[in-house]
Amino acid sequence: MNDSLERARSWADELMSLLDGYSFEPNERSQLSASFLSLVIRHQRAINDLFSLKHGNSALALLRPQTESLVRGLWFRRCATQAELTAFIKSEKIPPLPKMIASIETTPGYKNGTLKIYKERTYKQLCGFTHGGNLQFFYLNTDGEVRSAIPLEVVDNSLNDAARIALLAGLDLCAIDNRNDLATAALSSYQKIYDSEPECVGQENVLKP
Repeated sequence: MNDSLERARSWADELMSLLDGYSFEPNERSQLSASFLSLVIRHQRAINDLFSLKHGNSALALLRPQTESLVRGLWFRRCATQAELTAFIKSEKIPPLPKMIASIETTPGYKNGTLKIYKERTYKQLCGFTHGGNLQFFYLNTDGEVRSAIPLEVVDNSLNDAARIALLAGLDLCAIDNRNDLATAALSSYQKIYDSEPECVGQENVLKP
């Protein structure tokens, strides 16, 4: 876990540094999307901190809220009508997650379907982590003792997924004010820290949504 945690924390610090002082013209669309995209980034930092403090089960519980915050932030910026923005502000009315993902995947940068694939691959497990499913039971019971025993592979995958999701949020956050320079810098920093292309980024036009 140490290597994965070190990379995740370095990436979180780098992203926050790049976004420090970032501003945009406020309106319902920009403020809603920015709020949820910022929440994604904050969740990633919290996940890192919880794993560092040996509270891994609580870190796992944040993975679903982080994913759902990303979908909401993307949908508010890219897809929602003015009526839908107003409906959410007044009554928290919002489409189901699959419908929002389907709409997002008609927009540049997400047409390759990776968001839907990620949701289908992980969502049942993420719900269990958040709502106390049997995996939380297994990860807290070892040889008759109640203590955290999360497999290292699960920890590493969780840290890496949270980092990639924070990248997606950061890229769309930059796009609110057309800051392609910041988005390019963020993607470059991610690639330098992880020495790889982010697996769940729709690469074709992700900097020009």
